[in-house]
Order: sequence, then C-alpha cells, then structure tokens
Amino acid sequence: METQDSKPLLDFTRQVDGMRERVHVPWGCREQFVLPDFPGGEVLERSRITCIGLSEVIPPYKIDRRNARDHVLLVPLRGGGTFSGVHGSSRLSPGTALILPAHCHYQYWATGPWKVLWLHVRSEDLWGLGGMRTPLILENVDSEALMTFIHQVFLERRLNDQYSDAAIASCLRLVVTQLARIFDCRRGNEAQHHQRLLALWSLVEERLDHRWTVDELAREYGVSRTRLGQIIRKTEGKTPMERVRSLRMNRAQEMLIRGDYTLDAIAHQLGFSTSFALSKTYKKHFGYAPAREPKNQELS
Repeated sequence: METQDSKPLLDFTRQVDGMRERVHVPWGCREQFVLPDFPGGEVLERSRITCIGLSEVIPPYKIDRRNARDHVLLVPLRGGGTFSGVHGSSRLSPGTALILPAHCHYQYWATGPWKVLWLHVRSEDLWGLGGMRTPLILENVDSEALMTFIHQVFLERRLNDQYSDAAIASCLRLVVTQLARIFDCRRGNEAQHHQRLLALWSLVEERLDHRWTVDELAREYGVSRTRLGQIIRKTEGKTPMERVRSLRMNRAQEMLIRGDYTLDAIAHQLGFSTSFALSKTYKKHFGYAPAREPKNQELS
C-alpha cells in the first residue's frame, strides 16, 4: 500500500499520435491483461480488441485521457469508481458499464478498492460505436458472467500447459460474446430512456404550474441529478431545466395564440411569479415579446 510519502508504482504523462494520457497507479494495485498476439488471443484480433485486462486498484489510482485512438469499455466487477467527462461525473459500480468513445476527454479513478474489467477497441464500426461522441453509461449489465470468463483466462495463463492455448481462446470467445451483449444493450438502454423521458415530460406538462427542480425531475425518473443531466443532454441536447422551460414556453405560445387568457393568467398557470418574468423568458426563448404573438388563430 502506498503511504503519503512514498512514490507511486506508476506516475507518468505521455503523448502518442495526438493522444495525451496521464496515469497514476499507487502501490497495492494489480493488473493482468491479454493482447491479440498472446497465445489464444487470435479472437481479440478478429474482434478489433487491442487489449483486454483486469485491474484491482485502490485510491488514488487515476487515468486522465484525451483524444484516445481506441474506444474504451469499463465494466466494474467489485467496489466502485468515478467517471468524469465534459457533461459531469458519475459513480461506477457493479451492474453498470461505461463506454468511452475515441477522441474525447475523460477521467476515471478509484474511490475505494475497485476491481474493473477494461478493454480497448479500435475506432472502427464493428461494434456499432462509430457515431458515438460522448461517453455512455449502460445499466443492468451482467458483470458476474464476464468476471467468471476473464478469471478463467488468467487461470489458464498461469497453468500454461498443453491445453491452455485452446482453453484461453474458448474463454475469450465467451468474453467477446458477453461484450457483444453489452454493446447491444446500448441500443436497448437508449430505447428505454426514450420511453421514460416521454413519461417524465408528460408528467411535467400536466403540472406546468409547479416549480420543478432538477432534483425532483431526477426522483421522478429514478436516477441521480447528474445522471439525468447526462441522459437529457445526450438525447435532446438540452439541460433538464432548459427542457422544462421549452415546454412552458410552448404552452404559453398556445395560450396566447388562442387569445382566451391574459398574460397574468398565463403566468399563474405556468408557475411564473409575475407576468413580467413570463415576458422576459418568452422573449429570450422566441426572440420577441408576447405582445407580438398573433391572436385567435387555429392551432393545428
């Protein structure tokens, strides 16, 4: 274990072909990995996986990477870590997986004893990652199966008998199959988030007079406020409160066009303290004041 005054096991910064990487690994960490040119590793080459490994780390273990050439997948197996990117930070725990696309900036670090499976995938579209631009956290991942298969890989490497190469190849095929399920889970997660967001915005539209907060929206959705922000920014390109504001402004416009409500009445029904506050937000959203909105038109 590293003490406050001791030197870390690894602590370096490197730049290779535009990638910048800072690595800090304290004493007490352990890492095993397999490369495509290792005995039994041919399946990795066919799957465009450049490296797969298993790390058991402790704080202050940290990786900071910019403009990486490969996509990276992290699958926590035991303990916990934290990920940070341009859209905030999230906790990483067993049952989740994190896809880090090539050419973006991210950091991840241990918040306690942390066992994590990781792999680097070439930035080609074999795994359907070509269009990814921002990191993505997947949920309901079967990490136990992956842990069983990868442990057997490293057990066979230690045995190193006449059967080991074939056994390693078989185990790696099972690992790759499980990884394919995880990447397919990405599409299922996106569809699930779409349905849950529809339900959330339907609830908000029913209660536009309520002064929603991000914490309340996150509770209704069932995730942390940070995670909700990441989901909405990825799917809609807005923050949660920008989306709520947009729903309010669309309703205000409908009410103004119908001509049945005063500005004070609209402000009251949409949760604004005064008609002045509504007018200010309306002008910022549409680029003109509510008074310029044409009245008594049919809405399609």
